[in-house]
Amino acid sequence: MKTVFILFFVNILISALYSLIDPQSFFTSFVNATFLIGLFFLTIGLFLFVYGGGFFDGIMNSFKQIRKMSKEGQYVSQFDPVDQTVVSRLDAGKRKIRFTNPLIITGSFFVVLDLMIAFLFSP
Repeated sequence: MKTVFILFFVNILISALYSLIDPQSFFTSFVNATFLIGLFFLTIGLFLFVYGGGFFDGIMNSFKQIRKMSKEGQYVSQFDPVDQTVVSRLDAGKRKIRFTNPLIITGSFFVVLDLMIAFLFSP
């Protein structure tokens, strides 16, 4: 929960500094900046969620199998320690990245809040 508050205040601080520099109105610049930073947090958090779930392990395993289909690939795979590693399906989803949930929570909060503000105050 501490990380969520830190990310929350980082977003507010960066948005306020950007809004002071931008020549548009303060409120419009602030809403735009918080939305973009929140979208960045949400994108990184969702990428970490997908990575932690083991999606890319399946892709790497497929590339290893395709490489072993040719004669040159079979020869090379004898000497490559990467081809000897086997990721079991039980271990694939056990990767837990610490910043995944705080990034998703903070990013989704700011994206939804800024979308609501944009619809309420749009002319």
